[in-house]
Amino acid sequence: MSTYLELTNMLLRRLLDTELTQSNFATATSTQATAKDCIRAAVQEIYQIENRWPFRYRTGSQLLTIGEEQYALPSSTNNEVNSVDWNSFRIQGDVALGIGTTPLELISKEEWDKFLRPRDEDSSTNGVNVPRYVFLVQGPTANNYLSFGISPSPTRAYTVLFDYNAIYPEFTDYDDETGIPSRFDYVIINMAQKHFSAFKDNSEQVAFWSKEAEKSLSIMKRNLIPRHDGMRSRVINPGGGVGSGRWSDWWSNY
Repeated sequence: MSTYLELTNMLLRRLLDTELTQSNFATATSTQATAKDCIRAAVQEIYQIENRWPFRYRTGSQLLTIGEEQYALPSSTNNEVNSVDWNSFRIQGDVALGIGTTPLELISKEEWDKFLRPRDEDSSTNGVNVPRYVFLVQGPTANNYLSFGISPSPTRAYTVLFDYNAIYPEFTDYDDETGIPSRFDYVIINMAQKHFSAFKDNSEQVAFWSKEAEKSLSIMKRNLIPRHDGMRSRVINPGGGVGSGRWSDWWSNY
C-alpha cells in the first residue's frame, strides 16, 4: 500500500511539478497543497463508490463485561464503521472459558425489549448465561455512532467477534497508507487528476480524466470484487415471531 507522500508525488510528477519530501510535506503550499487535497479526495471517493471493496473489510472484537448487554462499535471517536455484517457476530472460542466459537443469532431490538430485556436487566451485574443473540441498538448517540446488544446478559468475560466495512482513512501524515493495494495506485492518480482538473476549472480535462478514472475503476472492480451467479436474501430479521415457538424455546433454555 502506498503512502500519502508517495501518491502525492506521483501526481506531482504528472503535473511536472516539484516533489515533496518528508520534511516539507506538512507545510506544502500552492500546487503541492492542491495535489495533497486531490489525493485525499480521490481515495475518499474510491472508498465511497463501492461497499464491497475487500480493503474495507475489518474484523472487530469486543470483550464483554459480566452483566452488561450493550456495547459501542469501534466508532466512538472517529466514526470508523460504515456498515456491519450483522450475520457475522460470534462468541470467540476460548478453552479457558470452556466454549467453542458460537454464532450469535440476529434479532431486533423490539424482540429483545419485549421478550428478553426483563430477565437480562433483573440479573443486575451477575449475568444470565452464554450470549445467544445480537441486536442493533439505534445510533448515533451522544457517545457513539452505532452500538449493539447481546443476550442473554453474559456471566463471563467472553469475546465477541464481528465483521464490518470501514469508512475511508483520514489522511494526516506523510506516511499514512491508503489501504488500497499498490497495483491500483494508477486508479487513485486518475481520480486525483480529475479532481485537480476540476480545481483548475478545465472542463475538457475534467471530461477526459473522468473517463479515464471510470475505466480504471471498472478494471479495479473486476479484479477485486467477485461475481456471483446466484442471489441470496439480505433480510435482516427473517421471521422468528411469537407463534413460531422461538421464544418458548428461548425461555426454556435461558
